[in-house]
Amino acid sequence: MRILHYLSEIDLSHGGVVRSVLDLSDSLARAGHEITLLTFEPRDLPPAWTENTRGSPRALSVPWPNFAKPIRRFDGGTLSSIRPLIAQADILHLHVPWEGTNVQLSRLACQMGRPYILSTHGMLDDWAMARNSLTKHLYLRLIARSLIFGASAIHCTAEGERAEVAKRVSRPVEVLPLILDVSLYQNLPGPEAARRRFPSLTGGDQTVLYLGRLFEAKGLETLIDAAAMLREGGRRIRLLIAGVGDPAYVGALRQRAAARGLGDNVELLGPVFGADKVSLFQACDLVVLPSTHENFGFVAVEALASGVPAVISRGFQTSSELERSGGVAVVDPTPRSVASKVADLLDRPEQRAAMGAKGRAFVFSWLDPARLVERYASMYERAVHTARRRDA
Repeated sequence: MRILHYLSEIDLSHGGVVRSVLDLSDSLARAGHEITLLTFEPRDLPPAWTENTRGSPRALSVPWPNFAKPIRRFDGGTLSSIRPLIAQADILHLHVPWEGTNVQLSRLACQMGRPYILSTHGMLDDWAMARNSLTKHLYLRLIARSLIFGASAIHCTAEGERAEVAKRVSRPVEVLPLILDVSLYQNLPGPEAARRRFPSLTGGDQTVLYLGRLFEAKGLETLIDAAAMLREGGRRIRLLIAGVGDPAYVGALRQRAAARGLGDNVELLGPVFGADKVSLFQACDLVVLPSTHENFGFVAVEALASGVPAVISRGFQTSSELERSGGVAVVDPTPRSVASKVADLLDRPEQRAAMGAKGRAFVFSWLDPARLVERYASMYERAVHTARRRDA
């Protein structure tokens, strides 16, 4: 099958959406599908994809559009260059609704009789719609209506997301988890590399890890306050925070930790990637992710794939699926709730080990790439079949 993916910006600093599109494109190409990935920001495209390497997706970039997000628009010349790509594809897969160029490409697809799928990536749920609420509701009604209602299906990553999308969109919804490249987790590297890179891991304290982007929705203030409550209760733990964020926000986190009397018990590590990230998971006792809102939650999945249990908030739209894994504990995103569960699990090493084993087995079953690729291909085939039947 010939599948054209479009994501406006391939910049991994933007988070899980970019990672998910890259992994999905790669997995589909490995399964024999002809994949083209179109973008206007190619910063983190794998080099092989721009060199037409056999067996890899083909990546193409177009000029930046005019205006600012979400009303960005391609000019006529750029649209003319994209038209043949849509014509050659069996289906177009668009990502995120708050992108004006998606509206343009969806209209082109409809004019040419090509079906398209829209992945919302959590951007039509209650939490997202409450941010800049008036602007988003107006955009949804006046601009993005054709994008959403012209889609063959809306793709959601979890049943929790489907329930919230259904409040706003009367369209067929397909629920498929995101694809994770599990090859990094097949043979675990062990904790030694992380201990060499971060000597504080050898200090003997029990260690709690947050890993991910650093911004308000991730609940880092809640986590720091929970760590302070644990310290006030006489428990010594080391809180490690790995990731990048706006310097002013990172500075505010440092100030909060100092004001709570945590001092050297909180350490900001900066970004950690690849095998070092897996080793860091393994070197810690527990991963804690108290996000206010999380669509899929790749970090929780990665922790489980590394054999490490996690405490997550009810803000995860995948909380039901992850809780069934046996590898996570789900809590309210409050300092007291987080502190209570962390203390309980740190006191139970056997339970943590059992949770880690269960979670790892669950991830390799739930996110088996071969099976998921078949499910994505079936979603595309249903859309193509329906479009052909409609046009016959």
